[in-house]
Amino acid sequence: MYTTIDAEQAKALLASENVRILDLRDFRSYRGGHIAGAVMLHDGLEQQLIDEAERDEPLLLYCYRGIKSKEKAEYLAHRGFTRVYTLENGYTGWPRDDDSGA
Repeated sequence: MYTTIDAEQAKALLASENVRILDLRDFRSYRGGHIAGAVMLHDGLEQQLIDEAERDEPLLLYCYRGIKSKEKAEYLAHRGFTRVYTLENGYTGWPRDDDSGA
């Protein structure tokens, strides 16, 4: 199971814990701006995550509008991850003054 949280809840989570932030968007979108500390979830990183990450490590996933991230969150939850969060409304729901501007 995963939990969908809004931007304010996500900020609180990020402030209180060491969270792995996973951006599911394409490279061009990621380069155009992403949440600070986020990494792109590509196939190799996904497999490494499944193989090596602690199952209780908090994961925050986001995509463009929150649809793809829910599918991936469900997948990771079925792989045994217990603290999976998706960002409500995806990256469109994240305040632009809080991204990396990369």
